[in-house]
Amino acid sequence: MIRKTVVCAMSGGVDSSVSAHILKKQGFRVVGIFMKNWDTADERDECSSEKDYSDAKIACDKLKIPLHRVSFIKEYWNEVFSKFISDIGKGCMPNPDVHCNQYIKFKHLYEHAMRSFNADYFATGHYARTQRDNGTVKLLKAVDPSKDQTLFIHHISQSVLKNCIFPIGNLYKTEVKELAKTIGLHEIAEKRESMGICFIGKRKFEDFIREYLQTSPGPCIDLESGLLLGQHTGSQLYVNGQRVRLTPTRGNHDSRAWYVTRKDTSRNTLYLVSSNEHCALYGYSCMLDHIHWINRVIELPLQCDMKYLHNGPSLRCRLEYINRSPHWLINEYESTNDSSSSQHYVIVHTEIPCRLVAPGQYVALYDGDECSVVLWY
Repeated sequence: MIRKTVVCAMSGGVDSSVSAHILKKQGFRVVGIFMKNWDTADERDECSSEKDYSDAKIACDKLKIPLHRVSFIKEYWNEVFSKFISDIGKGCMPNPDVHCNQYIKFKHLYEHAMRSFNADYFATGHYARTQRDNGTVKLLKAVDPSKDQTLFIHHISQSVLKNCIFPIGNLYKTEVKELAKTIGLHEIAEKRESMGICFIGKRKFEDFIREYLQTSPGPCIDLESGLLLGQHTGSQLYVNGQRVRLTPTRGNHDSRAWYVTRKDTSRNTLYLVSSNEHCALYGYSCMLDHIHWINRVIELPLQCDMKYLHNGPSLRCRLEYINRSPHWLINEYESTNDSSSSQHYVIVHTEIPCRLVAPGQYVALYDGDECSVVLWY
């Protein structure tokens, strides 16, 4: 019997290593592939992939499978990093992990793997599951709710998703680590997980952004009173809900904690509130103008669950179309625009108030375990 070939993306971590092991045990011909996305030659601080490649090589040698190396540095710069910097400059809150999966891993890497190795399937170490249904493929939550990554891989097209395997989607993280140890990958099992944005590395976010965007001080305004509170160091460096350390103005030495509730990047102005529980940081509705159905269009209105933060809670909500100009949050401090528009927008009503959804954030909607639709503005 001819064995099916699976190309497994290897990161040097425990998840991809165990994924390759599971695939081999299932009888597939497994080929490992490691991709490099970031060139550190001109960077003052390290974000090196050499250690990760070394660990991936150790895992593949242990599993007795080949490992190939490929570079998508130019593609990553043009399709992920440049977009990230552009979005930050516009005051948005981009997610480079989503864009890396969308444009690099499940596009360029996928196409290279399928073409170069005549592969039948493409596998990664993401915590997610799939289910075939009437000629389409559903994207399902992982068994381990704390590790579910459907929020980051929701943009995979149907043509790609039908050839994807997520071997650890039915396992808990603890089980993955224990399995790694049983096959002799103790160091990789105990390897510290990468956190944050890889190309920023150990640098402070604001220091990194200043290398690529020109920033300047601007006013911080009390949302309720309209009074000047102090100065910020650049409106692009802040996100909604973030605590702000104020540079006091003459005669104003307010020591309270302040939080960003709105940004006006055109005027380089931040609007602040004095409590992390302030009603201006919450709302019952998110209005968005982009929609991506994962495997089918579902008739609206729809009752479902929403999630827009990886470690945040799922919120019960109602999804419906509305013919209206978009605002990403509606509350008593946001005016709505009643001008007519021929374009349909989608509004999500939550049963309880939710934290601000910022421009650039993705909102994933779930029908049970199925990630059925993703929205963004």
